Amino acid sequence: MFGKIVSATERVDVVAPQVLTAMEIARRSGGRCFLLHVPESPVDGDVGKAAPGPGEELSAAGREAKRQLENTYGGLVRPGDRFEILVSGGRPWEAVGSCAGEKGADLIVVGAHGSGEVPSHGKRAADLSGAGLGSTAQGVIMGEHCPVMVVGPHVARGAAFRGEFGRIMVCMDFSPSCERALVAGRELAGETGGTLYLFNMLPTAPWPKYDRETYRSMDRRSRKRLELLGGAAPPGVSVEYAVRSGAWPHLSIMEFASEKGVDLIVMGSHTKAAVEYGPPSLSEHLAERGCRWYVGSAVEKVGRGARCPLLVVTAPPAAADRHSRLVGEEGRRVESAPSGTPERRPES
Repeated sequence: MFGKIVSATERVDVVAPQVLTAMEIARRSGGRCFLLHVPESPVDGDVGKAAPGPGEELSAAGREAKRQLENTYGGLVRPGDRFEILVSGGRPWEAVGSCAGEKGADLIVVGAHGSGEVPSHGKRAADLSGAGLGSTAQGVIMGEHCPVMVVGPHVARGAAFRGEFGRIMVCMDFSPSCERALVAGRELAGETGGTLYLFNMLPTAPWPKYDRETYRSMDRRSRKRLELLGGAAPPGVSVEYAVRSGAWPHLSIMEFASEKGVDLIVMGSHTKAAVEYGPPSLSEHLAERGCRWYVGSAVEKVGRGARCPLLVVTAPPAAADRHSRLVGEEGRRVESAPSGTPERRPES
C-alpha cells in the first residue's frame, strides 16, 4: 500500500521511533524510505540555515548532520533496503511537505512532540489531558493530503516497530474524512488478513437531553451503519463492531484500543480554523497554501497518548463537498430501514 515513505526527525544522535516504524513499513512493502532532518537554528526566525535552500549545496553543518544520521541509522539498514537520508532547510512542516511532494510519497511518518499547551479557547481548554502533537505533526497533517502516521511517545516496542498491523481500529463518525480513513483501514487489513475494528462514539446521554429510548435508538442506528460498512471488508478480514459513549472521545478510543491490543488506530482529521488556534508562523504557512485549519482535539490527544501508532487521513476539499460515496449511501439505507422506534433528535 505504501511505496514511498517520508519520515522526519529532529535528532541526529538517537534512533527515533517514527523512523524505525517507517523503515519497517517500507521493508515489508518493498518500498523506499526517506529520512528527512531539518536542522534547528539557535536564532528565532533563522530556521534551518545549516541546510540548503533550493539549488544550494549542504553547508559544513549540514554535512555534519547527515554524517551523524548515517552513523545513527547505518547499522539498522539491511541488504535490499532502499533508505535515503536527506537534510533540508526551512520550517519543519513545510520541509516535510515539500519533500513528500518531490518524492511522490504516499505516507508520511512523524513523531508527536511539544509541551501540549493549547490556547484557552472555550471547549478546547476543557480537556483533562491537554496534550498536543507539536507544530511539525500538526502542520503536516493540516497541509498534506496523503496519510500521516503519528508515532507518539507511549508507543510500545512491538508490532508497530515491525511494521505489522494485524489489528486495525477505524474510528467512524460517518464524515468524509472518516470515509477515507475507512478505505485506508480496509486496504491495510486486506494486506495483513487481520482484524478490523469499526468504532463509533456516541455522546454521553445526560437527562433530560436524551431519554433512554432515544439513546438506545441512536445506538441501534450506529451499529447498523457500522455493519453495512463492515460488509465491504476484503475477503479473509475479520470485522468487529463497537459503539461506546462518553464525554471524552480520545479516552474511549484509547481504552478500546488497549482492550483489543490494537496495532494501529485510523482516524479522519477534523479540522477547524487555524487563524484562532495555530501558531502564527504555521497559520501563515497554511494560509499561503489555501489551508486555514487546525487538527481536531481527538486526533491530537490520541496521537499523543495512544500506545500504538495513529494513521490520520484527511479528506481533501472536494471530498468534503461532494456527497459521501461509501458512507452517505449506506447511511441513508439505515435511515430508511424500520427500527421499531421513532427517531427523536436531542434537544438543542
